[in-house]
Amino acid sequence: MFEPSLRGPQGLSTFADAVDERLLRSLRHPDNPAEPLGSRSVQEAARDITALGGYAILALLTGSVLAYLLMNHHSHAAVLVFCATAGGTLLSSLLKSAYDRPRPDLVPHLTHVSTSSFPSGHAMLSAVVYLTLGALLARLSSKRRAKVFFVGTAILLTLMVGATRVY
Repeated sequence: MFEPSLRGPQGLSTFADAVDERLLRSLRHPDNPAEPLGSRSVQEAARDITALGGYAILALLTGSVLAYLLMNHHSHAAVLVFCATAGGTLLSSLLKSAYDRPRPDLVPHLTHVSTSSFPSGHAMLSAVVYLTLGALLARLSSKRRAKVFFVGTAILLTLMVGATRVY
């Protein structure tokens, strides 16, 4: 049986740890790992974008969309959004438990974290919520340009949240 939480010199995590270290160090000042590269405005923009993947933001967005869909008698769409979000949350928790991968300690954490690092709950739930909503809006639209816009925006938001989580 495959055990993703295997650690040690022969384990999968050694490679992942090396990738983490190299990537994290590449985004930090060499003389001060606590300081991310980029100007103060770049750091603030990254903080703001990563907040779009925060549980509070995603819950508010999802709740608002669910309320709108139910008020307008789109119960099938509401069930889709609810099941996708709940399923993504459950899958994220199960994967975190299965991998049980600690967060890298190479740089200071900017917020309190109590769960393991993989998969990133922020990145995974952002993908679930934004891509579900983008696909739903694209399906409800009749114009090709609007479909491309909705799906493209969802993909862009997902990628930006994921990238800023690492930064």
